[in-house]
Amino acid sequence: MTQIRQVLLSLVCCVLLLSTQASAQECSQFDRGEYDAVSAKAESQLIELEKIADGILEKGVLSGEEGDRYDALTNDYASSMMAAYQIVYTAAETAGKSEGKEGDARLTAEFELLASKHETRTVALALKWEKIHAAIAQGEIKEAHLTIPQGAPSPVQQLTQEGQQQLAMRDVLRPEFLQIAALGEQEKSSFANTCKSAASVIGNLIIPTAEAAQIARCVRPCVAKNWSACVSCIRNAGPVVINAWNDFVGCWNGTGACKWYKPWNCVKKAWCLAKLIAVLA
Repeated sequence: MTQIRQVLLSLVCCVLLLSTQASAQECSQFDRGEYDAVSAKAESQLIELEKIADGILEKGVLSGEEGDRYDALTNDYASSMMAAYQIVYTAAETAGKSEGKEGDARLTAEFELLASKHETRTVALALKWEKIHAAIAQGEIKEAHLTIPQGAPSPVQQLTQEGQQQLAMRDVLRPEFLQIAALGEQEKSSFANTCKSAASVIGNLIIPTAEAAQIARCVRPCVAKNWSACVSCIRNAGPVVINAWNDFVGCWNGTGACKWYKPWNCVKKAWCLAKLIAVLA
């Protein structure tokens, strides 16, 4: 049901954007260069995050450099998405107050489409880190410079019990997700192979429906120039988004570094990131 909603919402966004294309001159005074730059930066950062996870899975190695880069990028990417959101918020609010004479309410539709796609991809990214964690626990992925005698248990295998305790205590996830986290690798692979389905199913378990997709609900009134409803929707979304950002910051600051011997930290940060993007969408 959620997947159908995402498809319909994307279609609505496209239709609204096309229907307002003829009136683009009305917002010609709005300089959208900052939004274009920030959204492009967020896209490139997410691509790099995906490449890091894919590279680890492909090579069977998690280096210290990759862990450090992943840590920094999760924070940088989240900051870029929040910066893009703030531009959209200000542009829509300004358009609402001036009845379209200033600002640009149409950015709500563009940002929602971006965040919706990123929601799917950040959930897929978190699933990849779940897979990396499982592979490390089995000794299939190791630290780049570590040599383990054949047949000897790896340090991570020895830390498996501690790792499981850490994972069980992850407060970023709603309890229902633990059922999915406990699935076998075959079931997890089926999620990874159908990313949109995974985002629909798991996304609902990460955060309550009332908090998800804050910008999506503002697209129609803002693009349709229902100014009072547009401003009201944007302002109502603000506190929820700020809370989600504070949750992410608390998670990122309170979670240790992503290390080969502490893979649960990598996993937790990935789900904290997915949770934030789900709220922004």
